[in-house]
Amino acid sequence: GCDALLARGALNVATACHASGRLGDALAFYQRGERLARASGEEDLVVMLDMNVAKLFAGCGAFERAEARATRARVRAEERGLGFFAAALGSVLAEAAHGRGALHAARALYEASTAAFAEQGALREASEDRIELAELALAEGHVQEAEELVAEVNQPGIDAALSRRIVVARAKLAEAAGRADQALALLSPVLEDAEGDSDLRAQAAALASRLAADLGKPLEARRHADRARAIWLALAQTLPDDLRDGYLAHPRRALAITPAPAPAHPEAASAELLRLERLLAIYRELSSEEDPAALLQRALASAVVLASAERGFILLAEPDGSFRLAEVHNIDEGALDPKAGRFSRQIAE
Repeated sequence: GCDALLARGALNVATACHASGRLGDALAFYQRGERLARASGEEDLVVMLDMNVAKLFAGCGAFERAEARATRARVRAEERGLGFFAAALGSVLAEAAHGRGALHAARALYEASTAAFAEQGALREASEDRIELAELALAEGHVQEAEELVAEVNQPGIDAALSRRIVVARAKLAEAAGRADQALALLSPVLEDAEGDSDLRAQAAALASRLAADLGKPLEARRHADRARAIWLALAQTLPDDLRDGYLAHPRRALAITPAPAPAHPEAASAELLRLERLLAIYRELSSEEDPAALLQRALASAVVLASAERGFILLAEPDGSFRLAEVHNIDEGALDPKAGRFSRQIAE
């Protein structure tokens, strides 16, 4: 009937809102669809809507509400022979258990849902739960197990969304192995992807902040933390009041949401801040120079200062492939005859 059609329409709109980060709108449409589905006797559709609401609750840190709804819906899914949805609801229960720190229960639930998804032929969903199992293994200190689980999923032909999740998981593995620089480099595609999952991008930024701090890059760490905080605060604003605080208090968000204290003194910002301030001053100085010859002199002097060097020179390429000595700093020009080849090819290239 009409109510059934409207219920399915509400589900479609809600799913689109959920995927785009409009969580409050998603919840409202899910609940509207649920009312319509119940009124029209569409029990299978009620199970689908209940599953999505439970998933949203778990992602918002409302773990008890997620577990209560998912438990009831899973019983109905099993009664009605809806194997895929029974597996998906088990995955939601696992997510809620993980969120409230019940790691042993979460592991058992994820292992069961992974097997159930595989039995249903839902290989992508099984892969997603393997990534969650890898996260659990890392939390329990089982790095090798986590690596094996990620390797199982990281196969050719996976879609872009799953690939991004694997990238974040691999970055966490690199961090666990003490390779913070490699972990930070791995995150770059996720951080730069404006089309992907906003929550995952915020998770990547929060991880990048921690990695940058470990590498002694406080400004970069603060920039990533500010980005994660901005994304999560924007997503939280779409939620009703009774879910907003829990969303921000979710274990994967709570630390990133708390603003990092600003350095009390420039020296506390480390050498990186001083270097950036010096670069800014040089940029302003060079951009104000209009005379080409004077610009070369200033550019070379600035490069010598930045490199903490004693001397330097600039070579300009000629049309015939030769080099012309254009500027020198603290060097006898006679000792730098390009035609004699008495300059470092490694540097000049």
